[in-house]
Amino acid sequence: MACTGKIARLPHDLRAQLNSRLQDGQLGPQILPWLNSLPQVQALLAQDFHALPISQQNLSNWRQGGYQEWLVRQDVLALAAQLAGNCHGLAAAATGQLQLCPIVPNQA
Repeated sequence: MACTGKIARLPHDLRAQLNSRLQDGQLGPQILPWLNSLPQVQALLAQDFHALPISQQNLSNWRQGGYQEWLVRQDVLALAAQLAGNCHGLAAAATGQLQLCPIVPNQA
């Protein structure tokens, strides 16, 4: 589903910075002044949202939607990196060629 809110329409790098701040435990009173002061944010708000600033409600909606999706992606990426590391560890531990077990046909 496409997100169309104020925060979802921000450039990827700004959303990543915002998500990192949320992950670090920053709250709306710390985040909103920073976010609303950015020139890219001000330009987007002026163009598409009648220059209305990003509100606490907008941030709350983002926390429940886009931020949660970002957290899941971060977990998936971390797991993929861990699996890749395990693969390299297995390859380093293997000496010679890995032997595959022959498939024995079912004797029915």
